[in-house]
Amino acid sequence: MKNEELKKYIQNQLLHSKDRLEGYIRDVNGKVFHKRSAYFVLENHINSFINGKNEPRIIVMPGLRGTGKTTLLAQLYFHAQAEKLYLSVDEIVKRFDVTLWDAIECYEELVGSAVEEFKKPFFLFLDEVHYDKKWSAFLKTLYDKSKNVFVLCTGSASLLLKDQINADLSRRVKLVDIFPINFHEYEMIKDNILLPENLSENIANALLSSDNAEKLFKELKKEEGRVKKYWLQIDRFEIKKYMKFGTLPFTIQSENEALSNEYIGQMIDKIISFDLPLLGRFEVETISKVERILYLISDSISVSLTHLSCAVEMRKETLSSVLMALCKAGVLIRVAPHGSHYSQVRKPSKYLFATPAFRSFFLNSLDSSKLLDDYQGSLFEDLAVLCFQRFIPKYGDFSLSYDSSDGGADFILGFPRKKIAIEVAAGNKGIKQALFTMDKKKCDYGVIFCSEELYFDKEQNIVKVPWQYVLLV
Repeated sequence: MKNEELKKYIQNQLLHSKDRLEGYIRDVNGKVFHKRSAYFVLENHINSFINGKNEPRIIVMPGLRGTGKTTLLAQLYFHAQAEKLYLSVDEIVKRFDVTLWDAIECYEELVGSAVEEFKKPFFLFLDEVHYDKKWSAFLKTLYDKSKNVFVLCTGSASLLLKDQINADLSRRVKLVDIFPINFHEYEMIKDNILLPENLSENIANALLSSDNAEKLFKELKKEEGRVKKYWLQIDRFEIKKYMKFGTLPFTIQSENEALSNEYIGQMIDKIISFDLPLLGRFEVETISKVERILYLISDSISVSLTHLSCAVEMRKETLSSVLMALCKAGVLIRVAPHGSHYSQVRKPSKYLFATPAFRSFFLNSLDSSKLLDDYQGSLFEDLAVLCFQRFIPKYGDFSLSYDSSDGGADFILGFPRKKIAIEVAAGNKGIKQALFTMDKKKCDYGVIFCSEELYFDKEQNIVKVPWQYVLLV
């Protein structure tokens, strides 16, 4: 009986997936959404496979809930001109209590051919793949069965997905992280304002590849004209709107801030209720305290486990597991204090939100002017670490830490041959913190993200980089 119901469901998917997914690629007025940069990377892999290239054949797209993974999957579904099947894995698991293999076997019956016998390219689109606990083994076996099957799958709890990829599969899978959208993607989706070609890459290369402060300044100076021309099109209040909601694409089309805030709250509730139990064996009482923990973190960046455990009446060991789970779920990003392992254990870690929209949500109950005045620095740190996440891994081995000393810099970005002290400023800010850390931690040069003009202080070996540049990374 169960298999018959599943077979009918698969048949329905083959007939109506196009209609179902159409809603994900258009706005409320029926206009097709612009495609993000990640789309074009994935489109190239699809084209290569259709043209006879065998690798990669499995692409896993991990990312935080609400970052547009299903929209991306839908756009790719329409691009793939071949036999294909779209499955919402959470739906088939919850509705039919079946596995991915059950679903594929039903598909094989419907088409009258086993996977091993497929002669033409076949695309399998799997949304929220982690709901099948044995998804990794399924993909490995499917990979071995046929060279004509290409799988694209999404999943929340990005670090969980990476942990669950076994050694055999890791050699076969291509990971493409889907992050909250950056500022120029936000402007592209919201107002159809496009970024000049290669500008984002050139700024990122300058920030991360420059050997010294002078070279960084010169490389950024080359792009000054294009940066200023781009910002002439942008309303000055858009940065504030972007930080509050805009990193999550499902809020962009809404003009109702209260409704957007409600959506973000529902998203956080889902992460706490559905994702965290997959990441640890937490009691109901522990889960009930997670929102309180996040609220307290939103009010203070450096987190003392002792103080926080007292505030929420939770054992330190349990609290540590909760924080680790929140990092694996993609809600928080842990930045360790700079120094030896002993220093990292002794000093408090800095916990930033994966998107400033989360911090804004938890601080929303406060007076709005207080939010802007007192917490703007914290929100900009969230924004900075989001920018780092997107680009730094492309530049090889790196470390991201912070100076836990009083008066120290917000970040220390380390590469094999250089170390950069980075201070994050919401407005205009001096260079004292960066200088302190440069001296104490032997950094090669310093960078200030600020609201001032691009400036190179040759004597102090520091570059002031306007947010107008950073936001385009």
